[in-house]
Amino acid sequence: MKTVLFRFLFLLPALLTGYSTTAQTLPRVAPEQVGMNSHHLTYADAAIEQAIARKEIPGAVLAVVRQGKMAYLKAYGNKQIYPTIQPMECNTIFDMASCSKSMSTAIATMILVERGELRLTDCVNLYIPDFKGWVDAQGETYNIRVIDLLTHTSGLPAYAPVSELKKKHGTPSPDGVMKYINSCKRHFKPKTNFQYSCLNFITLQHIIEQISEESLYSFAQKNIFDPLGMMHTSYNPTCNPLIAPTERQPD
Repeated sequence: MKTVLFRFLFLLPALLTGYSTTAQTLPRVAPEQVGMNSHHLTYADAAIEQAIARKEIPGAVLAVVRQGKMAYLKAYGNKQIYPTIQPMECNTIFDMASCSKSMSTAIATMILVERGELRLTDCVNLYIPDFKGWVDAQGETYNIRVIDLLTHTSGLPAYAPVSELKKKHGTPSPDGVMKYINSCKRHFKPKTNFQYSCLNFITLQHIIEQISEESLYSFAQKNIFDPLGMMHTSYNPTCNPLIAPTERQPD
């Protein structure tokens, strides 16, 4: 983790931050009341404090829940170190970054599958006509399917060339990113290898939006966050003093 101000996510569909107020309503108990050892939890304290001392992280929050009860809740270090130092709080909201892939995009995809509006075996170009498949040395094309995006076996590169796309399309430019994804070099035949890729989940975002006819933000809010009572989980949040900064930018 960088000890810097905030992150501009050019490649990710949006910024997802998460903190569920449900955790605040859990009954607080001593660790021993749920079969835990208070002394053993000090090892977690030590590990976090060491990471802060090594400047690997500016701070952290640890919550330990067992048997539906909050056995341990503690804030460490600082949530901000620039331009001013602000201590960490137990109710700090954190940028989930690529955890949004599993917390939101993948779940939204499976909701559409559950509803019968999408199949995992569907070809991506069924929803994004300009999306290219893998072409082998003999010129035969192999389609990339929805399941390949979800499991990172599509062959798409891990990232897009940010500087190049910013010069070509400006920023932000979701359409420019998708143009790149549609035709960029595929690294291997689908299902023959594994490569973690942000581009897989940007593509899934576009499929979700095509089918639902609404933004990923709106779909996730209505179908995931609101039903679960995740009142402080959202894409592109407004300025909120509870949100911990992440990456400092030149401006």
